[in-house]
Amino acid sequence: MQEEPTFFHPSSEIDFSKNRLPHWEQVGATYFVTFRLFDSLPQSVLKEAIQRELKSESDDLLEAQKDRLKIRENLLDNGIGECQLRDPIVRQEVLKVVQTMPTKVWTLVIMPNHLHCLISLNESRTLSSTLQTLKGISARRVNQKLKRSGSFWAKDYFDRIVRDRSHFFRCARYIRRNPQKAALGTTEFTLWESGYVSKLLTGAR
Repeated sequence: MQEEPTFFHPSSEIDFSKNRLPHWEQVGATYFVTFRLFDSLPQSVLKEAIQRELKSESDDLLEAQKDRLKIRENLLDNGIGECQLRDPIVRQEVLKVVQTMPTKVWTLVIMPNHLHCLISLNESRTLSSTLQTLKGISARRVNQKLKRSGSFWAKDYFDRIVRDRSHFFRCARYIRRNPQKAALGTTEFTLWESGYVSKLLTGAR
């Protein structure tokens, strides 16, 4: 089992794809990934928030994209939608699926309407195929558990290739702090950390 994460290699090939969001993939890389429930971020709510907060377009495209990402993250933390993941039994079903996938899971937090994780892939798997399988299996199990049908996860996901150890640390710390940031009670989320991440964050404020 992989003992330490592998990071972005500037000289290695990168695969680019785009669905609703752009995705950058590199063989064997480590990713910070976010995916959410289908009803957690209605486009009407997102559009209104962006128009309200970004009254003037930034000349810096990267900064404008970062601003929009921050708005999305804040909206998710507001707990929009039915928030089926608030149920600890449902979260446990999702956690079991994530931990049985052919990936190295470093840390994850399951929030009421979304999930953040840090994962590394082996060279035989792509991020898109891994997440498609993960979301498909977990959606079927949760729908059976809740005796419901229809969409569970939103179709797309957000990902970042982790650049280096410092970037990994910041992502892991963000995941640990997300429930507190969203003012959740202890029964409303599930946080899991590997021994590597727990040791890395020891003493972090």
